[in-house]
Amino acid sequence: MNEEQRAVSPNNDEYAMLGEETIDESSSLGSVCIHNDVIAVIASEAASRVEGVEELPGDILDGIAGMIGRRNPDRGIQVTVEGETVTIDITVILAHGVKIPQVSWELQESVRDAVQEMTGKVVKAVNVIVQGIRIPGREKPSSGEAGE
Repeated sequence: MNEEQRAVSPNNDEYAMLGEETIDESSSLGSVCIHNDVIAVIASEAASRVEGVEELPGDILDGIAGMIGRRNPDRGIQVTVEGETVTIDITVILAHGVKIPQVSWELQESVRDAVQEMTGKVVKAVNVIVQGIRIPGREKPSSGEAGE
């Protein structure tokens, strides 16, 4: 592993292997690399503060990790960096009875503002995928399948 692939904390401890999934900024003082996972965690925190968002479901691997007690903080979020812009895809389960377009717009604004404020990068798009609705009294959300 070369120096360009290694992230180092202020006390020079290696803490993460960085690949191509980063945002690099260079100056006369050195460089700053922001990994996509960091952007995903920022987006997750912003999403969790939006009223009407019940859950950010992940993929099958996140589900397995959750069963053994390791919940991924950036589950349900995909970050793509294209040049100087960031695109975020966020999958959500919303509360029953909310106005889906309104909650989605609030979610887009909250995520965009948080990511731009904390990283200084332009968020090109926040794509919201509503995977389901959580109905009170039901353990699993309804995804619009017949019979539910």
